[in-house]
Amino acid sequence: MLAPDDISVGKYITIMEWKSHEDYSYMGDVLLVKAVNLPFVVVDYLIRGGYVVLSGIRLDVRRVDFMALSPDYVMAVIGSDKTKSQSAPVSKS
Repeated sequence: MLAPDDISVGKYITIMEWKSHEDYSYMGDVLLVKAVNLPFVVVDYLIRGGYVVLSGIRLDVRRVDFMALSPDYVMAVIGSDKTKSQSAPVSKS
């Protein structure tokens, strides 16, 4: 599990568990941290090819447990070491 203070911009994370109810949204999916203002974290949801399909997802660390993702896992899931908007590459910071 990733402590809230260990979440930083540019880090790849996923949701390990929803605390308040049984929900599997984003569990195991690659999320790229774009902003942190605890207790809130803003992430982009990435898919194969490194494309951002949902941007600006706001999550509350009081309601979810996060887990850091290894570079190997990120590569296996999205197949890229770069994130992309609709047409232009975005730095993964």
